[in-house]
Amino acid sequence: MKFSLKGINTLDLYGNRSRIKVLVIVSSFVIGISSLFYTHMLVEELREREKRQIELFANALEYAYIYSENLNFVTQEIIQQNYSIPVIVVDRSGTPTDFKNIKFKRNATDEEIDAKLADELKRMEAEYEPIYIEDAHVYYRNSELLYSLRYYPYVQLSVILVFGLLVYVVFNQTKLAEQNRVWAGLTKETAHQLGTPSPR
Repeated sequence: MKFSLKGINTLDLYGNRSRIKVLVIVSSFVIGISSLFYTHMLVEELREREKRQIELFANALEYAYIYSENLNFVTQEIIQQNYSIPVIVVDRSGTPTDFKNIKFKRNATDEEIDAKLADELKRMEAEYEPIYIEDAHVYYRNSELLYSLRYYPYVQLSVILVFGLLVYVVFNQTKLAEQNRVWAGLTKETAHQLGTPSPR
C-alpha cells in the first residue's frame, strides 16, 4: 500500500524552524545589548556635557556677582542660554534666590512655588554636589532629555521581547497548522485506500 501524499515535503520546514527561532533570539539579544551599550555611552556623554554647562553657568553667575558692569554678554550668552537643565541658586542661608527650568503648575501660589523649590532642592542634593560661588550655591540635576535616554533602552528591550514572543507564537501556530494539514491528508489518503477494492 503506497501513500502518495502531495505536499509532504513541507515537513522540511520544521528542521529550519529551530534555526529560525535561534536566529531570532540571538538577533534580539544582540540588538538589545547593543542598544543598552550605545545608550549608556550617550547618557554618559550628555551628563558630562551638562556638567560642563552648569560649571560655565556657575562661573558666569559668579562673574556677574563680582562685576556689576558690562554684563550683557554674560547674561545673554551664558546664563540665559540654559534651556533644559534645572538650576536653583541659593544664598548662604539656603534660601532660593534664583531658579531656571523648574516647572510649576499653572497659577501656582507662592506657597506652592516654595514647596516645589524645596522638593527640587532635595532632589538636586541627592544627585550632585552644589557648585560654590561668591555668596551662593548652585544646585542642579539632570535634564528631562537625560532621564528619557536612561529609560529608552528598557522600552526598546520590551518592544524586542514582544516582537520575539510574537514570532515564537506565529511559528508555533504555523507548525500546528502544517501538522493538521498533514494529518488531514493522511486521513483522506487512508480512507481512499481503504475504500478502493484490492485487485485480484
